[in-house]
Amino acid sequence: AADTMALPMLRLLALVIPASAALCSVTASGGRLRLAGSDDLVRVAQLQLDTFDPAPDTPAKKPTLLGSLFGGGGGGGMTSRKARAERLTVELGNRLSKGSDIYVMEGAQLGDELRPLLGAADLSEQEMLLPTHSLAEGLYLSSMAVDTGARRRGIGRELLQAALQRAVERGASGVFLHVEKSNEAALGLYE
Repeated sequence: AADTMALPMLRLLALVIPASAALCSVTASGGRLRLAGSDDLVRVAQLQLDTFDPAPDTPAKKPTLLGSLFGGGGGGGMTSRKARAERLTVELGNRLSKGSDIYVMEGAQLGDELRPLLGAADLSEQEMLLPTHSLAEGLYLSSMAVDTGARRRGIGRELLQAALQRAVERGASGVFLHVEKSNEAALGLYE
């Protein structure tokens, strides 16, 4: 990964797409990786909210840029946690309808029961088309979240590999993302 631009709280990274990043339905971590459908978006929204704004309706001890983007800051008014999750679900549906590829990683369980959601990644071109963006080509990894109880098991790496493989399939020249400078685990994964 190459650091292409630094913002006060974020780093913009450009990822080089490997020649062979294989995608399989059952992964080395034991999870089940697949593209999300509209019926997955409530769970994806909740995972993103829990990851990027984890304090339930209370002011964050240390505010983050991503937390502010998710409407964090606590309280029970118009920005209640339930309302933020509902708004995020609608936004994810809009992204899906505009061509985003949202991957989900679920726990591998037998039967038709609902599998626990371990992680999700959203790969899109919408951000690349914004007039405020200086990047003109490639795709954007707009979010990647792994459940706190499932971290350090390779799930983030598998989600990233799936996103990179999808970028190859879509003919992208690269994948871009922003990472909070204080998120050392994510920086280690991407660099």
